[in-house]
Amino acid sequence: MSVPGKGEWKSTAVSSHFNTFYSDRYLTTSRVKSIHNWLAGIPYEHIIILANTDTYGGGGIYNSYTLTTAHHPMFKPVVVHEFGHSFGGLADEYANLYARIGYPQVEDEYLTKNSAQFHEHLGFALVGTFHNCGYKFGRWYNMVWMEKIIGEHRPDQPPVQPYIY
Repeated sequence: MSVPGKGEWKSTAVSSHFNTFYSDRYLTTSRVKSIHNWLAGIPYEHIIILANTDTYGGGGIYNSYTLTTAHHPMFKPVVVHEFGHSFGGLADEYANLYARIGYPQVEDEYLTKNSAQFHEHLGFALVGTFHNCGYKFGRWYNMVWMEKIIGEHRPDQPPVQPYIY
């Protein structure tokens, strides 16, 4: 893995690198299109990339991929944590969950209201609608934001505890 903060650049399969947003442990790649091209024709639900290093770190990009190191002793909790970011859209504080969902004004052969109904069944509530902001299949769709509160919001909220590695 490249470590730009130390001037270390390596050629890896997915051009992964630490120091994203100047964080020593934030591991990402800018080669997302290449990764999807490599996987073309292979059915998958989510991409998890394991980096061949024992340096602590990882990254999870929502709706895109999980990237984490494979040989650090804390590998297992880190890959679960980063998966939460990339697959579930979770923030580090885990007080609220959010979902952005395509929502038709009138259901059609491409988009129904089932996803919003499914999220409502899971306890999400509608918090906003963006009208005619998504264009696909030659038609305009709305987008809705839904929220589920999963953590306590105390007036004397303690500070976030850093993860010690």
